[in-house]
Amino acid sequence: MDFFHETILQKYIPDFKDYLTFFCGPPALKQLVLKFYTEEKIQDQFQSEDFGATIQNGDMESSTQKVKLLFRAREEEVGSQNILDSLLNKGISLQHGCKSGICNTCACMKAKGRVKNLITGKISDDSREKIKLCVSVAMTELQLEV
Repeated sequence: MDFFHETILQKYIPDFKDYLTFFCGPPALKQLVLKFYTEEKIQDQFQSEDFGATIQNGDMESSTQKVKLLFRAREEEVGSQNILDSLLNKGISLQHGCKSGICNTCACMKAKGRVKNLITGKISDDSREKIKLCVSVAMTELQLEV
C-alpha cells in the first residue's frame, strides 16, 4: 500500500501544480512525493523540512564489541552500526520508535562502557548514564540495563 498516490492529490487539489507545496512527514513519504513532483517537472515547487537526525557514520572504525544486556541475562556482539539496529538484526526485541534519536523510546541506562553518539560525536565516559541506542555506537564492551 502506498502512502501517497497522485490520484488522491488530483482529486482533492486538481490545480496542485499551480501552488507551492510545503511538505512535512516521514522520509519514505517525502521520497515518494518528491519523486512524483520530479516526474511532473515541478520539483522547484516542493519545499520540506527535515526534523529527524542526520547520522554521520563516515568516521567510525569497523569493530565489534560485546554488549551485556542486564535484566535479560544475554550477551551479544554488536558491530559498527548503531546498537539498536545491531541488536534488532540479531532478533532481540527492544522498544524503539523513531530510530533517529528524537523520541527517547529506545533510551536505556548504560551501566558500564563507552559509546559514541552519532549525532553529536560525543564519546561517553565509563560511568552510568542514559543513552539512546538508535544513535549510539559501542566503543568498548558495554553493560546495558534493558
